[in-house]
Amino acid sequence: MGRSVRWTVIQGREKYSGDPARILFSGSRPEMHDIADRFFEEGYRSVFRMKLSRGLSRLLLKLNPFRCDLMVLQHRPGQHPCPGPGDIISPLWVDTGVRLPVRIERESARSDIRRVTRSELEWFVTREPSMIADFIENTWYPTVKRRYLDKNVDFDRDVLKHTDCELLVIKAPGSIQIGGVLVRYAENRPSLWKIGVRDGDHAHWSKGVSGAAYYFSFKHLESRGHEYVRLGLCRAFLNDGVLQYKKKWGCELQDFRQHAYAFRVLLHTRAARSFFLHNPLVVLQDDGFAGAVFVDGQPAEESLHKMVPRFFFNGLRAMQFYSADDWRLLHSERF
Repeated sequence: MGRSVRWTVIQGREKYSGDPARILFSGSRPEMHDIADRFFEEGYRSVFRMKLSRGLSRLLLKLNPFRCDLMVLQHRPGQHPCPGPGDIISPLWVDTGVRLPVRIERESARSDIRRVTRSELEWFVTREPSMIADFIENTWYPTVKRRYLDKNVDFDRDVLKHTDCELLVIKAPGSIQIGGVLVRYAENRPSLWKIGVRDGDHAHWSKGVSGAAYYFSFKHLESRGHEYVRLGLCRAFLNDGVLQYKKKWGCELQDFRQHAYAFRVLLHTRAARSFFLHNPLVVLQDDGFAGAVFVDGQPAEESLHKMVPRFFFNGLRAMQFYSADDWRLLHSERF
């Protein structure tokens, strides 16, 4: 963070309560928008920006002159510029992977496999440079640009072209290529790196390309003798859509501590309460990751125990349930 801290005050209406609210944010622009999209309805905006010393930053947090509901500060673990006793420390990202052979236990994964079968999808693997270049230009690039309109992926596109990887191509009947996945190897450990559909056409997703990318890749890598495959980084919110999708395939979370968020409630408002109620998250602890879930009222421990499978991921050392009213720890289970 250096000797000074850059702050942005973001204003809008909290997504679930509808109440006017503000976040005091410090960090990169992509992270700011990710947090704001989770917290606010559409139409939020930045209303103040400032660069302050660490001392003035601590004073800013103490006095809270902008009447912000929540502080969110991006930092490297161990380098928090203005730590507080009530801070919740959560990783920006968690690394995910699965052990091979994959045990297909969830009905949602079985449903994906049935869709792949109905669509008569097939696959093959190649290292042909021209086919990899074609995938980057006509599959991965348009897929990303359609999903993230403002994302600049030109640098990523150049990196992909100069990285040693193999391509698993997904075909529809008639040998029509409709998608694929780039598999990258690091120290002989494979990663499902980039997934896309041909021309960014959303109709291909409905044919089961996403499930096929995972299912076919697992079969291919298992046949090559691999025992583990990385599935890439995900946002560290337990209800994140991408993370939940990987959960159906039995993914586990790996410790990843390059960057973290510090969350701090500055005003005990309905908006701040609502954010945590609707955004269970992974928290950093000395012995690894734990899941933190905030709940209404004071449910019985038996009720909280029944909620564990909904939020649990392999790789979590504990699940902890807190009251959203006063932040008291209500129930904890270690694994």
